[in-house]
Amino acid sequence: MDLLKKDELLFDETAIWDFLIEWGVRQTPELGKENGDRENWTKKNYEELKNTLSDLIPLVKFLDIPSGDFYDKIRPYEQIIPNDIYEKVMKYYLVEEPKLLNGIIKSEIIKQKHANIITNWIEKKDAMFVRTKKDSRYKFKLIYRGSGNQINNTSFRGKCMGKIASLVLVKVKYSPKIFGGYSPIGLNFNPIAIDNQKTYYHYTKDSFIFSFEGIQDMKISWVTNYDRAILEYYSTNGFNFGQSALCMQGQNLYVNNNSRNYENNLKTSSVFIIEKIETFIVVKK
Repeated sequence: MDLLKKDELLFDETAIWDFLIEWGVRQTPELGKENGDRENWTKKNYEELKNTLSDLIPLVKFLDIPSGDFYDKIRPYEQIIPNDIYEKVMKYYLVEEPKLLNGIIKSEIIKQKHANIITNWIEKKDAMFVRTKKDSRYKFKLIYRGSGNQINNTSFRGKCMGKIASLVLVKVKYSPKIFGGYSPIGLNFNPIAIDNQKTYYHYTKDSFIFSFEGIQDMKISWVTNYDRAILEYYSTNGFNFGQSALCMQGQNLYVNNNSRNYENNLKTSSVFIIEKIETFIVVKK
C-alpha cells in the first residue's frame, strides 16, 4: 500500500492492476486453487475479493490505463470497484477522452495525457488544467522519428529546420525518464553552417524543457536567459536548449544546464543514450 501511495512503482498501471488482482486472489481463502477460475465465481466470491482489496483499489490510477486494457482487464472486475470510481472512469473514457484528447498526437514516446499537459504548458497554464471544447486545440504534426543507428545530428537537422513552433521528445535507454523541449521559434534555422566553430543564439521567452517519469512525476524548466534560449552549434548538436540545458549530440542527450540559461530543476550529471526521438510541428487550430 505504501508503494502505491508514494507512486514509486515503475510499472504501468495495467501491470499494477494485474499484480493487484493476483495478490488479492491469493489473499482471499475462497479464491484459492480450488476456485481460481473466474468463470466459476459467485457474487459472494467477488464481494470477498472486494473486501480484500478495499484499501488498495482507490489507489489505482484508472485514468492512466489505456481504454483497451480497461475493457479487457478492469471491466470484468466491475463488481469489486466502488460505484463512484467506476462511474468516474467510464465518464472519462466515453465523454472526456474522445472530446479532449483523441487525435492530438501520434507518438510512440508519450501518451495522450502527456500531450494535454504539454498543451497546457504551452499556454502557461497549470499542468492539470482540464481543457474543454472552449479551449484552443493544437495539431502536432510528426516531422522526424528516429531510433538506434538512425539517430544523428545531420538527419535531425535536415528534418527539423525552420522558424516554426516545435516539440521534441526523447526516450532514453536504461531509465524510465522521458525528456522533451518546446520552442515556439524552432530548433534549427540555417540549412548550411556559415562557420562550424561559431555559436548562434536565438531569443524567446516562451521555450521550456521537461521530463516525465511514469505518469505522475513530471517536471518543467522554463527559459530564464531569453537571449540564449536556443543555441545552434553545427559541428556537434542536433538541438540545444540554452547551451546544455537539454542538448542532443549524436546519440547522446545532455541535461546538465551548466550555463544556467533555464531553470535548474532538471539538471543532472548523467549522459543519457537516446533510444528514440520524435519531433512535431505545433500548430494552433
